[in-house]
Amino acid sequence: MDEIKNLLKKLMLFLGLDEASSTIYSTLAVSEKPLTIKEIIDKTNYSIARVYASLGKLIKEDLVEKIRQNGSIKFIANINFINVFENRRKEIMDNFLKPLIDYSGREENESIKEIIEYAKKIYDYFKIVNEKSENVKKGR
Repeated sequence: MDEIKNLLKKLMLFLGLDEASSTIYSTLAVSEKPLTIKEIIDKTNYSIARVYASLGKLIKEDLVEKIRQNGSIKFIANINFINVFENRRKEIMDNFLKPLIDYSGREENESIKEIIEYAKKIYDYFKIVNEKSENVKKGR
């Protein structure tokens, strides 16, 4: 179980989550039951403020759900983390590739032209991936 937890944590770190959010997500993901704030604190040794802040991020990323169980608020991991991949891909497209492509026409040398052309190829590739992803979601 620790090996899976560590792999999940590394994946979440790679995808841009911070250390605490990655640890909390992986802890919830391998848990056999939803956990309370106190249980998360006990398992991760993070402060209550850090746990609340991280859970807020994880809920926003659709990686964690807040549920009411037996009169308590508990948290459970959403194992379908494809949204994180999609969000990161869209961030790369919007924040990095598109500005590079928009720089086209103002290139100063052959190296910059090459970078812009390569950015266009990656952007087009991501567009195809986005379209296929939407088709899968729609059941096509």
